[in-house]
Amino acid sequence: MKGITAVSDMLGVALLFAAVTLVVGLLGGLLPTSLNLSANEQRLRAATAVSAGLLFASALLVVIPEGFHTAAGGHDHEASDELAGPVALVMLKHNEGAITAGTAMSEIRTIVHGDGHGEHSDHEHGDDAAFEDHLKHVIAQYDGGRVNATMAIADVRDLLNDVDLHHHDDEENELSTVVLGGALALGFLSMFLFDAFGIGHDHHTHDHGSNRSAVFGLTLHAATDGLAIGAAAASGNTAVGLLILLAVLIHKFPGAITLGVFSLNDHDDEWGVYKDVGIFAASTPVSIVVAYFLLSGLPMGWIGVAMLFAGGTLLYVATMETLPDVHRPETERSDLAFAVAGFIALASLLVLAELLGLGHAH
Repeated sequence: MKGITAVSDMLGVALLFAAVTLVVGLLGGLLPTSLNLSANEQRLRAATAVSAGLLFASALLVVIPEGFHTAAGGHDHEASDELAGPVALVMLKHNEGAITAGTAMSEIRTIVHGDGHGEHSDHEHGDDAAFEDHLKHVIAQYDGGRVNATMAIADVRDLLNDVDLHHHDDEENELSTVVLGGALALGFLSMFLFDAFGIGHDHHTHDHGSNRSAVFGLTLHAATDGLAIGAAAASGNTAVGLLILLAVLIHKFPGAITLGVFSLNDHDDEWGVYKDVGIFAASTPVSIVVAYFLLSGLPMGWIGVAMLFAGGTLLYVATMETLPDVHRPETERSDLAFAVAGFIALASLLVLAELLGLGHAH
């Protein structure tokens, strides 16, 4: 019954995450329409330029770096090393005869339960959480007199060996740089072919073509965001899933506004905008649910590959479509300034997220 309850609880978490991303996507995507930007050509041009800068920043500062980081398993290694590292140093001192087994257990107890400052307490990150739980069990056994210090140290040594073995398995399963770079290049190339064959737009209307490409690229990226959130929810670690959700929302709302602006440029009627925004807003929650049920068994590295593919599509749209449009001779210099402002705005938001401890979460 407990297992069924746990599964039900995590499904509820996944559905809650999906609902939040849906609302944020709809609100951001429909904001340009509600402001009636299409009725004022100058305002629409300025909003498009800002959106181009946001898109460029999203590709270079968020999607591609996080794709490489996730594919390389960086989060898992950082999490497990955060606690295992200090414990290993204590074990090294004991092995060299610098401290007794009892002193070593006292130092390990301080590391796990905190020293009054909470430096190493309450870890909530995947493998590190499991490692901490096992350490707490060993400490409880030792404090309760059920094992002596020597036996407890032996148990701690076994736990560290398990962590080292897990890291070794992760290293063997790491994807090559060719695969990671290939995913990024494939995303870029797919958008090149998308434009070359005129899929979804008219060859003779370059502006509409770039807007349609931007809508496609942003929607694809939103879907890969959902894969990362859903996989984290399915892992049973609500804290990690929440961190990823917050990191996604930080750039999803500006991304939704960007999509709404490009869609306004691409359609003469509001129905077309509503359709684009609806598909974009739904892509993340649908991906969350799909990942929760079907993709949670896949290594996070492959989620990273999907993020890199989406990053390649955004990079193409930003460098080959939207930014060149802003920098054309017939446009005003103010458009370029608005694009730079959009880039700086998202970059500043990301720096703030880093300072608040929300960076590099997905």
